Amino acid sequence: MMQFKRLALLAWLGLAGCDADPDGAAQSARTRSGNATNVTVSVPNPVAEKPLPDGVVPSPATVVPNDDAATSRELDDERLRKILHIKASLAAGDDASNGKFDRQGSLRLIELATQLIAETVHDDHQERLCEAAVVELLEARRNLALNGDASDIHQLYRDVESLNSADPSSASAAEGLHCLAVFAHAMARQSSESNERWLLEAGRWSREFAQRFPQDQERAVTLLYVAGRSNELRSISATATSSGQSMRAEAKRCYEMLVQRFPHSEAARDAATSLRRFALPGQQLNQFAGPTLDGGFVSAESFIGTATVLYFWNSTSPDFQSDFLPALKELEAAAGDDIQFVGISLDQERAAVRKSCAQYALPGRQIFFPSADQRGWDNPLVRFWGISHSETAWFLDADGIAVDVDLTGPELALMAKRWRTR
Repeated sequence: MMQFKRLALLAWLGLAGCDADPDGAAQSARTRSGNATNVTVSVPNPVAEKPLPDGVVPSPATVVPNDDAATSRELDDERLRKILHIKASLAAGDDASNGKFDRQGSLRLIELATQLIAETVHDDHQERLCEAAVVELLEARRNLALNGDASDIHQLYRDVESLNSADPSSASAAEGLHCLAVFAHAMARQSSESNERWLLEAGRWSREFAQRFPQDQERAVTLLYVAGRSNELRSISATATSSGQSMRAEAKRCYEMLVQRFPHSEAARDAATSLRRFALPGQQLNQFAGPTLDGGFVSAESFIGTATVLYFWNSTSPDFQSDFLPALKELEAAAGDDIQFVGISLDQERAAVRKSCAQYALPGRQIFFPSADQRGWDNPLVRFWGISHSETAWFLDADGIAVDVDLTGPELALMAKRWRTR
């Protein structure tokens, strides 16, 4: 078996060492996509153990823990140090947004990593060094794919496929899957035209990584959570219904795997709240209550008898005034007394809520908790139902059954139009 793995890895080296355009300066993917809109997967009150900065999935680790002395000695190699030195130099000089990506430097890094793999693949005592070289090669390939053309993307996928064929359970195969998940997420961030495709890809590779390498829990949980949250948030703002449904379904798959395979993680507990909300349409809303701004109280029992719109809002959000509020007011005018409205403010200060209610004549009662630690994104209703976007609304029929959740401004406007033609 070991001989088979070595032969397969050597066969992969022949593939990894070539490049479709070693001398041409490929146009960057960011430039081709124009002014791309980034996908934000972080939320104002993340409950993940380590908040993810602006939706960036951590890159594969190449440095071993300092307390692992034996492994540190294994990686104390001049060839690897040279690769890491070039990598650091590239990181200091690269700026793909300004066309400064050093393609030739990345190809040189790939050449050295490929050579190191060939020199260590037959030596069991240098297995960790070989794996480290694979990681560096994959990261360089990923950078080429992000800043190059379609041939660079195809090369990255071929390399990962070859690693997987060599030994599907190996550390190198795990690095390959992780690399594809990170790559897909990065492509989604920088390519607005094919955003849905890459978010779905990120979910697919994240789930495969978690399924095949659950022992790598930290990275599996991170990938699943980021892919799930990215698809969830993008599905809310998707203009095409089919796109939104596909991304919502992918978010659900990622969250379900988080809950089932890593139930004790903070990310799984967060994912469970989103799954609770996803399952709400078609069910009667029971667990929804809170004090109001005027000293009253709203409970789910009050939603029976009249159709209800529950809307989450934040006066500091630019989308609230420009998009959500006009649609909300339009629906209020169209529905008249046929719909009751209940607002849930994510503002921190009572005075700000009162000012907004008066300034914009917000419809209905406003749920606002008196305790400061239950406001904003710490609002018990927000946390229990996994609200991930402040400007959303739910629609309940007169029996208190949830018809729709996560309605956006444009969807409220469409609802108002339909209400007027009833």
